[in-house]
Amino acid sequence: MTAPGTATVGTRIPADEDVPRLRAATGLGDVPMADAFARAGHVNVERAVDMSWN
Repeated sequence: MTAPGTATVGTRIPADEDVPRLRAATGLGDVPMADAFARAGHVNVERAVDMSWN
């Protein structure tokens, strides 16, 4: 048996408390984390792009 993933562990407490909605974010390029959220049952509802200039 494998250990639970980050998205699973990180969302267990709010789920156990019957939180009706949980929002999470990851960078657009962080495909492994986005996949982890999807495996945990999260739905992608929006995207954001943060830009900065020096």
